[in-house]
Amino acid sequence: MFCYGQVTSFPLEGEFHNYATFSVGSCSVSNMTVKYKLNTVANEPSVLLNFKWEAYETADDNCLSREQFEMFIEVGIDGKSVYIPATGILGTTPRGNNDWGYNPFVVPPDWDKLFLISLRGVKVGNSAGRVYVSNDMARTYWSSGNMKVNSVILLDKLGNKKAIQ
Repeated sequence: MFCYGQVTSFPLEGEFHNYATFSVGSCSVSNMTVKYKLNTVANEPSVLLNFKWEAYETADDNCLSREQFEMFIEVGIDGKSVYIPATGILGTTPRGNNDWGYNPFVVPPDWDKLFLISLRGVKVGNSAGRVYVSNDMARTYWSSGNMKVNSVILLDKLGNKKAIQ
């Protein structure tokens, strides 16, 4: 089992929990659990991210599916943080009844779109202004054995960030 802050080789997998209430746009989330798996398949990276959550207002347990948001896996490498976008790897947004989402994808992301340098200026649903590490640097990071997953960050359309760790 993966422990927070542990440096390990592939597969790198684990989960994080947040039991405090927070908002994603106008949706109130009472808690969220995310699980991830980073692996290498046929010399290509594979990334899986899935989550479950509970709605603060049980009568509105579908409010998250109406919000625009993105999730990023924050990875520490040699004292720096980089971010793996979960765009294209999340399945359906689950209802807020603490059930896991279904149809999460294990996708081999392109090496040149694997690690964002920063989340500063990132706008949900817009790829403009996103700066990634180079193809060669991404391969170096991935194969270094020095990666650790620090958190999963949820970014809403208003630019609000919530780290699940």
